[in-house]
Amino acid sequence: MEFARTHNPLVHSSSLCGPTSYFRSELAQFISIDHDDAIIAHVYQVNTQDQKKFILKICPKSIYKKAFLEGYSSIRPVPNYERVMPLLKIGRALAVIGFTVRSSTWNNKNHTLYRLNRDFLDHFAF
Repeated sequence: MEFARTHNPLVHSSSLCGPTSYFRSELAQFISIDHDDAIIAHVYQVNTQDQKKFILKICPKSIYKKAFLEGYSSIRPVPNYERVMPLLKIGRALAVIGFTVRSSTWNNKNHTLYRLNRDFLDHFAF
């Protein structure tokens, strides 16, 4: 039986910050840089200037993006994926919303995560 494995870990200052994706190993041939970078581009950054109030915001120029692309390019050429990035970000937001609704955490534990992704999608005129 195959188990989910982490791929493309994010490392900063010699410390593991987190994985960019989890997926079953037999699906690895279908996963590409586009998906992982969409996740990085949709990273949430915590502003801790006001300790009582944590402000999460979408951070398109993530500090992890440069390191991710440098690591990726050390293995293979980075494809031109910028044209599909908006669709990948929308897909990521829909996946997060779907997860929080299905797990019944959209209005409690994961309310902030749900709200950020909902606000992101509300910027589009669907």
